[in-house]
Amino acid sequence: MNDLVHQANNKEPFLEQVEPLITTVLNTTKSKNTKIAYRTALSDFLAWFHESSFSDLNPAAINGYIQFLRDVDKSRSTINQRLSAIKKLAKQLSANGLIEPIVAWGISQIESEPIRGQNIGVWLTAAQAQALILLPIRRLEDPKGRIGSLRSLRDQAIIACFIGAGLRRSEVANLTFEHIQQRDGRWAIVNLEGKGGRIRSIGIPLFIYEAIERWAIAAGLNLESDEKIFKAIKKGKYGELAGSITAGGPKPYITDGGLTPQAVYKIIKFYAAHLGIDIAVHDLRRTAANLMLRSGADIRQIQQLRGHKSITTTERYLAPMISVENSAADFIHISLNL
Repeated sequence: MNDLVHQANNKEPFLEQVEPLITTVLNTTKSKNTKIAYRTALSDFLAWFHESSFSDLNPAAINGYIQFLRDVDKSRSTINQRLSAIKKLAKQLSANGLIEPIVAWGISQIESEPIRGQNIGVWLTAAQAQALILLPIRRLEDPKGRIGSLRSLRDQAIIACFIGAGLRRSEVANLTFEHIQQRDGRWAIVNLEGKGGRIRSIGIPLFIYEAIERWAIAAGLNLESDEKIFKAIKKGKYGELAGSITAGGPKPYITDGGLTPQAVYKIIKFYAAHLGIDIAVHDLRRTAANLMLRSGADIRQIQQLRGHKSITTTERYLAPMISVENSAADFIHISLNL
């Protein structure tokens, strides 16, 4: 034990030099979620390394950490994400002379955990998707005869963006009126920045535009502006826009009044619970892909709409849905009748 304490103390000067480079690693990605994941990954790894029996940061130490993650039952995808962050850190350490280039190269060659197949996940039927879109209006109907409360109109438009366009929750939260444009006689979402900073433009069904338009008119928002579409609403039965609000936390700041991805998540979970459906927000994105596939959409159209970099990703994503509906087992004809 005394040897471990001595080794940990010897590592402290090195770790103090490593700490500033974490910010450099985080700056290699634009995704806020990836930044958060990388920060957690590197903080956990460095804490483990500090207490470990390894005196140097090298491939052996990284493999020791991977085995530790296996032992505590971390998923393969989690291990791979953490390994990705560590490899980026090793590259920065080499560039700053804190480890030898050959050591950084050795770390870069550590293989990721193999992931085979695709989790089937959950998706809604067409009837369930229809019921979910109508739920905000039906549940929060205004007794004065108007089409619905401000909150119900906003929430219906949010659900429509998920089911009709297969957007991610961060994309829904950051959607602006400037994104919604008419092109070739139809409505589209134009120049939307998605995962990995990839830009895409997609045609959308008319019901998405109608839902957004009804919400914007009721909320007094300018359809010709470049502001965010979905705003926070003050608490109350029918509510009004919250406007600019002060966000909490150790360093409060003024926001633009737009919804955060986490707020969008809570909205979806609220309505899904009232419908008696246990789904994650990503399941609505999966639902959109499934509805398109069942209606005859080409796989490349689905790839473009979902913003996948590779069509292989789209094929792997759709494979479980196809295998459930069209199973080879259907060709086995067995009767239980005597």
